[in-house]
Amino acid sequence: MESLSAPGDDRSIADDEQLYRGILPDDLAGGRISSTAFKVRPGDHVSVDRGSLCSPCDTLRRLPKSVGVGQIIAGAARSTPCVAGVAPDPQEDNPAHALILRDRSVGNSQWAKAARQLALACSWAISPPP
Repeated sequence: MESLSAPGDDRSIADDEQLYRGILPDDLAGGRISSTAFKVRPGDHVSVDRGSLCSPCDTLRRLPKSVGVGQIIAGAARSTPCVAGVAPDPQEDNPAHALILRDRSVGNSQWAKAARQLALACSWAISPPP
């Protein structure tokens, strides 16, 4: 779930904190995490879970269509061009929810490049079944 209104970068999420993202079947390319896992529409942000508040298993259980869980450290997300920061976005059913903030001024082609960089920085916390 992406939020349309989000705060700016929140440094209470440390650069070394793991962020978990459910990986859907369409987010795979040859068994690897594809950039589609991080593509969002303008005005939306990338939904993740904070590793300090949940486990990869919690993320997988919350997202029944996921085939695995990717992990990226907050500092890697922050250092990606077109990312405006990382911010907590707790939800009633998921207090660990956070957002990788898409810079609102970038177009889709710029964000596509950022999504590729995020995918390259992302590794498996829970690999998909064979």
